[in-house]
Amino acid sequence: MSFNDHFSGHADLYASSRPDYPVELFEYVAGLCSDNQLAWDCAAGNGQAARGLLPYFDRVVLTDASAQQISQASAPEGKEEDFLRAVMLAESIALGDNLVDLVVVAQALHWFDLQKFSRELDRILRPGGILAAWSYGVHHLDEQCDEIVRHLYEDITGPYWPPERRIVENHYVDIEMPYNTIPAPAFKLQKFWSIEQVLGYLRSWSGVQRYQNDLGSDPVLLVEEQLRQAFGDEAKRLVEWPLTLLISRKLA
Repeated sequence: MSFNDHFSGHADLYASSRPDYPVELFEYVAGLCSDNQLAWDCAAGNGQAARGLLPYFDRVVLTDASAQQISQASAPEGKEEDFLRAVMLAESIALGDNLVDLVVVAQALHWFDLQKFSRELDRILRPGGILAAWSYGVHHLDEQCDEIVRHLYEDITGPYWPPERRIVENHYVDIEMPYNTIPAPAFKLQKFWSIEQVLGYLRSWSGVQRYQNDLGSDPVLLVEEQLRQAFGDEAKRLVEWPLTLLISRKLA
């Protein structure tokens, strides 16, 4: 099964280091649905979005092309039967026609063959069903810390980022949604993180991992001491990621 695989080799680090999404985001997208029987978290990774969706839907199906990633997705206690996991491509999904109320693609739509995915989406979504796709870029901490991270992102690991990363940087303006787009409110990811959590997140970047695999050294070490000093003595500080959210509704 061929796909853009940038995370299987560090699936455990990805699962432990990525920020989760705000409750308000799930409340919003679930509220757009006329029915809440079934949601599909497509390219679910370790299931962060799927776990957020489960309180609002009878069942959540989560799929990912990476067996290593989906193995990190644990069901909430008592919800195992409603939290259905499978290894599948986004462009070829074993779900019935007109079955799904909501499809969520969190931090992954830029990896897809959009033409093939749109055909599958049109097949499995109920009339009036919703596609919600979101992504986030580089985080914000403060001006000094941000400049150090920018140096890591652009100057040190820049050549190691996949070309699809540009789609995220452009806030998904290059993506054509399959149905009419619904204007969406602005959301942010906000976490109070320690410097260790920030460093773990940086090491989960695909560009950092590709640099390390190619050169055999950890590029975060090149900025770690400087970033620790800029972070200061506080145990935890507020870290923010602006979220790009695209909403599209299939015609009823």
